[in-house]
Amino acid sequence: MRVTSILSEAWRNVITGTARVPLFAALIALSAGLAASADITTVHTIHNNARSYIDAGGATQYILAENGVNTTACESLATYSAVNASGSLRQTADITIDSLPGSSFQTYEVSTGFARILGIPSNGTGVWVSHEFAQTLGATTGTTLTSEGETLQITGIFDYPDDGRDSRLGYAFIVPVPEDTGAFNECWMKTWPQLDDTDALLHSTLSAQSDGTDVAISQLNKSVGAHFDGPAQFAERLTRWSPLAAAMAGALLGLAWTRRRRLEHAASLHAGQTRTAMTTTALLETLAWAILGTALTGAITTIGVMTLIPEDMGWAIPWPFHHCLPPSVAPCSEHSSEPSSSRKPICSDTSRSDESCFSAEAQGATRATVDARAGSVACRRSVLRRLIDIKQEDEDWAF
Repeated sequence: MRVTSILSEAWRNVITGTARVPLFAALIALSAGLAASADITTVHTIHNNARSYIDAGGATQYILAENGVNTTACESLATYSAVNASGSLRQTADITIDSLPGSSFQTYEVSTGFARILGIPSNGTGVWVSHEFAQTLGATTGTTLTSEGETLQITGIFDYPDDGRDSRLGYAFIVPVPEDTGAFNECWMKTWPQLDDTDALLHSTLSAQSDGTDVAISQLNKSVGAHFDGPAQFAERLTRWSPLAAAMAGALLGLAWTRRRRLEHAASLHAGQTRTAMTTTALLETLAWAILGTALTGAITTIGVMTLIPEDMGWAIPWPFHHCLPPSVAPCSEHSSEPSSSRKPICSDTSRSDESCFSAEAQGATRATVDARAGSVACRRSVLRRLIDIKQEDEDWAF
């Protein structure tokens, strides 16, 4: 039997419906799509658990040494690739608010780098309070309070929920001060991915005045555990067998398709068709519904991921298709810099370059919208570099 005859026979079976291409392609898409969706959901859950761990303060540690912390050394910890933020803290005299007579609130002085630990922009002026404390005071960003005749302007409000973390900053005034205003009591450091030598880094911030001082290292939120073992969760996930399950489902569908047409194949052999020609025709027909099913699986999976977890897909979408993404996801879209309600800005300081913005995100900072300046050529170059390194960066973020 000639090759053209085999191709013609297979084509006729496909277009006439004899090969049941739409049915088996849909079954392939369903089985493979379910397997892929299960694994995507599991990996995304691990990813979200890592984010929740960071947001809850599990990745933040601090060292305590009364008047023994070198602020310059503490601030310089942020130059390490895995250190997202670092800053010094010390307690000072309580503040009394004139509108709340009889009540005094703890006050802490911090170095400028502490703003990144709290996730707020800082110009080194005013005072910062948590959302809960701001509600108690009836204040918002820009509100001016009076304390014993002096004015206090709230220039920053940060998230500090009561989720098991150190509660000292929950209802306290945070006052940024210059680094050269004396020794501090604590050095805070936020790291991701977590390091094995965290204690050594924190000890490197101690000054000579710390000799003979009690030194202790603690975690901001001990309730979430001392370590997030992302690699183990990924390696031991049940859905790691999803590709094998999808392959087995495809093999069973192929067997069912072949058995369904056994009478037709027997009749073809009886009519004089060679086994080679029959097998080749069957393989071509199988290839038709297998390719269509695989394409449907890829399309459905991609659409599902972009719909359910678009924040994980924005950097992986080619530049010409960024207009298809939601405004809060497209990395270089010409939209407002206002963040969505579910994310906090990491690039609200417009003096920062696009490259530093991407670097902060790669180190594990909270993801957010990029400002309108990101539509520049520099941003496009940064996106191309980002696409090249995305695999390694995603591993660093999640694990």
